[in-house]
Amino acid sequence: MNKKIGKQGFVLCLVALVVSLARATDSEAPPSELFSPDKTQKVEIIEKAMPGADPEGDCYTLVLTAHGKTIGKFATQGYLINAFWSPDNKYVAVNNRRANAGDYLWVLSSSDSHAVKIPDDSDPATQALVDRVVKKFPEYKTASYDRSLVEAWGWTPAGELTVKTRLSFDHVPFLFVLADVYKIEGGKLVLEATMIEKKAL
Repeated sequence: MNKKIGKQGFVLCLVALVVSLARATDSEAPPSELFSPDKTQKVEIIEKAMPGADPEGDCYTLVLTAHGKTIGKFATQGYLINAFWSPDNKYVAVNNRRANAGDYLWVLSSSDSHAVKIPDDSDPATQALVDRVVKKFPEYKTASYDRSLVEAWGWTPAGELTVKTRLSFDHVPFLFVLADVYKIEGGKLVLEATMIEKKAL
């Protein structure tokens, strides 16, 4: 590929590299790869951009392998936090820190290259989270959104994915926590149950 990386993309990649180098000497450095409980599957982030990746920041590649075979590659940035395989090993939920906040969650099929979910920090996705909070707590409908953090918390024995989202508003002394349970149906996440609460900061 002969595309030039934009200035913003170059800065993001440079910051990611500096963070990676700094963490290399840190006893709490993030894992370079993560394995399924039976060791037959692996996720890793390699510090190389995919051909055709977004030049504005996706300078790394998330790789999923099963039984030594590459199942899928996905453009990303940042580093791995943890990963959770479904009880039947058909799916893996990956938490990939990509910034100081936002959506860190990937849900990948381990039988093909299908991404059930990719991190989504778009305005519509963020607004959907805010709307859910405001629906339960309408007194905050005029509050200004600050930030959110979306992460997987594991799978239930029945194969449902639990996801926790923490959301805050400017000048509001509470953190809003959304605890969601999803099933995978038709290659998509389908919300089955949810609970929203607020906690004092």
